[in-house]
Amino acid sequence: MKYKKIILLILDGCGIGEQDDYLKFQNIQTNTVGNIYKKNPKFRLPFLESMGLGQLLNLPSETSNHIYSWYGKMKQQTLGNDTFAGVWEMLGIIFYTRFVSNMQSLDATLINKIKEECETSVICNLYISGYIALDKYFQEHQRTKLPIFTFQTTE
Repeated sequence: MKYKKIILLILDGCGIGEQDDYLKFQNIQTNTVGNIYKKNPKFRLPFLESMGLGQLLNLPSETSNHIYSWYGKMKQQTLGNDTFAGVWEMLGIIFYTRFVSNMQSLDATLINKIKEECETSVICNLYISGYIALDKYFQEHQRTKLPIFTFQTTE
């Protein structure tokens, strides 16, 4: 079969349920998008629902009419719980060792440009696991409403 166009949509941080090995990385089950739907019954993503999101989240049938696409939920084989390895794996490359970085933070010039373009300050700017960042900075985020800026560690 020949395709004119393939679009791979990656919604990082928009999980739709935990993996079997989630206890290696966090101690709670997560389903970010599903929990948004539960918290706000009027919340809808009609186009994504029509592409299969409704089936993946077991939403009521009126929101689960997929007509535009094929859909799936990836079960990662790569060691780790990080976006970079997951994206490579979706494209057919499996890493048997994890990415490692010695970078501790992003360059101040880049952070200042982000702050200027987005017209906001940021909390954090560390190479750190998202879950650790939330544990450490969530209360400050709640108090200030500033974004927590991290890039995920894979060590």
